[in-house]
Amino acid sequence: MQSFSSFVLQALEQHIKSVTLEVQEQREMRTELERHVIKWKEEGADWKKRYENEARLRIEDVDMLKKKFGAQIADLQVREGCCFYRLFTLKSTTFPSSRTNLTS
Repeated sequence: MQSFSSFVLQALEQHIKSVTLEVQEQREMRTELERHVIKWKEEGADWKKRYENEARLRIEDVDMLKKKFGAQIADLQVREGCCFYRLFTLKSTTFPSSRTNLTS
């Protein structure tokens, strides 16, 4: 009977050792996975920061182009107004003299 109980005791001790090793391996895997998660979160934050900076730069570029083209449009509108004024004054000085010649 003692040999049976010692056999059972040895089997239980062996099982406890194997379970202890398995738990230790799982803890190590969990620790490694947690390190990977932290690394991936940091990489994700870096990529997010890069894309946000890139988007900010693009927005600044677009705003600069809006200002530039807005100034060019305003300048062209002024030039157009001047051309129409010159055309109007040219017509008003040319046509009245020709009208007076026709009526006389």
